Amino acid sequence: MWNPSTSRHRTLADETPFLFNAPNYLIDLTDLVSQHRSSDLMVIRSNYPYNQFDPDNDYSTDQQWRMVTYNWTDIDHDGTLWNDADGDGTVDNTPSDVTNNDGDPIPNFAHSEV
Repeated sequence: MWNPSTSRHRTLADETPFLFNAPNYLIDLTDLVSQHRSSDLMVIRSNYPYNQFDPDNDYSTDQQWRMVTYNWTDIDHDGTLWNDADGDGTVDNTPSDVTNNDGDPIPNFAHSEV
């Protein structure tokens, strides 16, 4: 998992292009979820300043976050969902030539960090 204390400063140039079927960032919430085992509901929120959402005030978003929670299976039992190979703090993904039913590229996981 990404550790901010060991990662270099991130810029937008570090991010791979948006792929609907792959994350750009992953945050491990396992410890937080484990603290509340009897809960029936988990709410995840993201807050960021409006000047980042629409900095040019044209009523069109310049930045959007799509938050998805994953209940992943550790197939190789190494405890790691992704390895930040280049230390940039973002999940690098490579699109494949295959798309889903909506035409969104499926990641080529053999050439991605996940």
